[in-house]
Amino acid sequence: MPRRLGPRAAVTGGLLVVLALPTAAVAGTLSHTDPAKDAQKITDSGSSTTITAAPDNETADIVHLGATYGPRRLKETLRLRDLGPRWSLRARITTATRRHFDVVLTHRPGPDRLTLTRGKAQTPIVCDGLVAAVDRPHHTASVTVPADCLVSPPWVRIGTGIVARGIAKGVSFGDDALRRRGIAEADLTLSRKLHQT
Repeated sequence: MPRRLGPRAAVTGGLLVVLALPTAAVAGTLSHTDPAKDAQKITDSGSSTTITAAPDNETADIVHLGATYGPRRLKETLRLRDLGPRWSLRARITTATRRHFDVVLTHRPGPDRLTLTRGKAQTPIVCDGLVAAVDRPHHTASVTVPADCLVSPPWVRIGTGIVARGIAKGVSFGDDALRRRGIAEADLTLSRKLHQT
């Protein structure tokens, strides 16, 4: 005769289910702290480009990247040491279907410009619900991309960076949110898979 589970066993089993839930809920989120003072200076002389450390620059120095991917949207938020008047945020999104998308938020005096493109050809995508938010006092910038515009893949990987314009001609500053040593001329560093929750 099978043994019946008592109330204590049922409660314990329920507790195990509840304890397992946060793992699933976290699957679609990312919270990453990027080291401060790892921004780099990019100098373009026309014939060559040099990249050097710029620990004193705050306007391109990412200190945190947060992202959430759910059934309706992907949202990324960057926090910097400071936000300057002229910068560009670029996010690469790769999907389970081997597609990739690029989101570019350009901030300068006047209205912000936000675009979403697909693939190597950078095909523009018209996407209702593609929005950006810039909070200068809190040094944050965020972009929200509806999941439908990404063809609702089961998971995504993201890479995000920022380039701020310097005062001198041909000088800018940059940081890759997921790379410990600033930027590189290669592609953005990609996150782990963020599964749709």
